[in-house]
Amino acid sequence: MPPKAAAVAAIGSDAKLDVIMTKLEKLDTLETSLGTTTQLLQDHLARVTAIEGQVATVIANQTETSNHLARHDRDITGLKLISNSNEQLLKSSTMRVLGYPVMESEVAAINDGGFYLRDHLYTRFFKSVFEAAVTAKFIMTIPGPQEAITRIYRSGRTAVGSTPPPIIVCFATPLLRQAILRYKIKAQPVPNTTERAAGAKKIVFVEDLTKANHSMLKSLQSDPRVAKVWSLDGQIRFVKVDDDRVIRVFNVFDSVESLISG
Repeated sequence: MPPKAAAVAAIGSDAKLDVIMTKLEKLDTLETSLGTTTQLLQDHLARVTAIEGQVATVIANQTETSNHLARHDRDITGLKLISNSNEQLLKSSTMRVLGYPVMESEVAAINDGGFYLRDHLYTRFFKSVFEAAVTAKFIMTIPGPQEAITRIYRSGRTAVGSTPPPIIVCFATPLLRQAILRYKIKAQPVPNTTERAAGAKKIVFVEDLTKANHSMLKSLQSDPRVAKVWSLDGQIRFVKVDDDRVIRVFNVFDSVESLISG
């Protein structure tokens, strides 16, 4: 090959080599960049995985906290039910007289320790009820006022003409209270002329309920879906308008909605 041609060929080869080298350098740079990017992606994935782990831990902790709170709420409700049941048990010998008017003779004897109220209500109401209970052989003998009633008082301010506070009557035994509540329908008199003049419209005897039991009773009474509601030994029972079944309320801290729809 002539020298000139050989020189031209050499130059061409060098140029091609330069191009190849440039491409190789670019390829190295790309590989380095890809390696860096891969590392970044791996680091990012590791951080995402760590964050997902942290989120899972938070969710697990929240679930455990929620479960703990739920158990705590159940424990509190259980303790409230036990306390309410014990309180109602302490009222097993007491009842309330509602609607009996405050009269001047009662106000005049306000400081006698309840003796006037005891003797008056015994003569006016309780004796005839005890007589009915003896006739039914529920009790054996008719107790006198001192034997039957250990304590009696108004639960609020006593004043003539005011709304009469309930009268709390503490009987000597739960059996005597039960006799009154069971046979009151047969022997309970209606208000007489003097009592009507003092404002009495209806006089009723009811169980002395705890605050929680009474609250549930009133809530059910005010619900239009409830036909009737009553208490028996402190336990609330009711019948719905569209159902003749008697429903017993085992948890007075439940909502009325859950009791009716349950």
